[in-house]
Amino acid sequence: MSRAGLDKKTVVDLTKLLIFIVITTLATGLLVVTIGNISFSGKKEFKAEFVDATGVVKGDDIRIAGVKVGSVKSIEIDDRTRALVTFSVED
Repeated sequence: MSRAGLDKKTVVDLTKLLIFIVITTLATGLLVVTIGNISFSGKKEFKAEFVDATGVVKGDDIRIAGVKVGSVKSIEIDDRTRALVTFSVED
């Protein structure tokens, strides 16, 4: 018997349960970061002028090869013929 008064089988079962809980928690955290596109890196802000920004709205994703790398921060009309788009991209 162990000091806590538990038999060997109970201690083994509790150890397995603890390992299962730790692994499941880590896997769930990884899944949340992956699905949520959560990033822990810094961001750089850029501005670009476009003659046609039809369909671009604040909050849109900036993607490279289908992977989100940033988002649109604002859109302004410049000289009535161009759109000034401010966006941030992860380092």
